[in-house]
Amino acid sequence: MMQGNTIDFGSVQIHKTVLEEIVQSVIDKIDGVQLDRDFIGKKLFTFWSQRNRSGIDIKVEADQGVSIDLRVQICYGKNIPSIATEVQDAVKTAIEQTVDINLKGINVNVQGMTKAKKTLKKETKKEPEKSLE
Repeated sequence: MMQGNTIDFGSVQIHKTVLEEIVQSVIDKIDGVQLDRDFIGKKLFTFWSQRNRSGIDIKVEADQGVSIDLRVQICYGKNIPSIATEVQDAVKTAIEQTVDINLKGINVNVQGMTKAKKTLKKETKKEPEKSLE
């Protein structure tokens, strides 16, 4: 349908799992925080064979606004309010940059503390190069 100088090609729908994947990738990049994967809802979703990203709950309101509830664990020794604010800011930025939705809020619920993750780097030994002489 032509309206003025624009053409309406239809609609674009974004599934909640896409938002969950965006949130998951953002949280994976933040040091000192991880999603809380151990909650009763996970078992219920698994029972009904529905895909669920533990620790992320996306709610679409009647006015098409979206709320994101996150259940996280923070590494011991990290500043909880600072990490929670960093999570909110990073998720908000990622959602705004990738999808055009009315974001109502991002609630970060700290469920517990975890031990700091140790990064194990495997150092590869370089063997001396052999000449073909």
